[in-house]
Amino acid sequence: MGFAHSYQSVALGAKKKKPKSVKTMKTIAGTMRWGTWGANLDDTGYAKMITGCLQLGIDTFDNADIYGGHTTETGFGGGWRAARVDRSKIKIITKCGIKMNSEVFPYSIKQYDTTYEYIESSVNRSLRELQTDYIDQLLIHRPSPLMDMEDLANTFKEIEGTGKVRSFGVSNFTPYQIDILAELYPLAANQIEVSVIKHSAFTDDSLVLSAANGLEIQAWSPLGGGAFWNAKTEEQQKQINRFKLLCDRYGWSLDEMAYYFLFHHHIGIRPVTGTSKIERIKTTITCEENQITDQQWFEIYEASRGFEVA
Repeated sequence: MGFAHSYQSVALGAKKKKPKSVKTMKTIAGTMRWGTWGANLDDTGYAKMITGCLQLGIDTFDNADIYGGHTTETGFGGGWRAARVDRSKIKIITKCGIKMNSEVFPYSIKQYDTTYEYIESSVNRSLRELQTDYIDQLLIHRPSPLMDMEDLANTFKEIEGTGKVRSFGVSNFTPYQIDILAELYPLAANQIEVSVIKHSAFTDDSLVLSAANGLEIQAWSPLGGGAFWNAKTEEQQKQINRFKLLCDRYGWSLDEMAYYFLFHHHIGIRPVTGTSKIERIKTTITCEENQITDQQWFEIYEASRGFEVA
């Protein structure tokens, strides 16, 4: 797997190149903060976000059944219908497997469920709320301590046979869990937390094993979950200060630095944005169209760690 790179190396900063036309981008538009967990958009607001992303060349949208207390899928479904977008022009990712208390589902305790019965019911509900007859990609949101890998693989096979889901993947699984499950079923994607703040995936074999099994890498919280702007410890503030010094040297914003760090990897990491503002999503386009050097990547890595590599 992976994505072809046709960029020209530059010595300083990142060379700007204006795209000649809109093309499909690696960036995935995350919807988690579009609903009641953030901007609280109505159908018109969702429609504007969807059409705005499509105009940028971003055609993939990341959802989850629990977002917005089990309401964001509903908002997205109404939004893409209101936008009058051809279903074939958008790719919908959604996730299931977490039973979380909400007004819609008053569970007594938060738990995980990866049984066939639960996943099938989640898929059927997502199809209704998203107002579609198929899901492009379904991810298991979190691995359960009670998870049976063979049963999960068989669940994927059975649901795939119905045509309701076109591909399956995982989120937040360990490299070893992925390796086992990929032997039983051809997984399509692995969505993990990876950023300049959380970079263990570069050293714990998450990227290597995912790529070896043909999985696309999707990065949730690519900007560190707002850690750039809300330092909670003295060490975090020192880290941010190091980032700012580096950004000043190259003329980057903090957002740009974070996206350059992910896009530079040859595996082709696809960041899942966490914003409800089109202007901030536009930043990813700049970073996809340009490139940094290996040296600059290591400078960002060192600034994050606070010390040089061994």
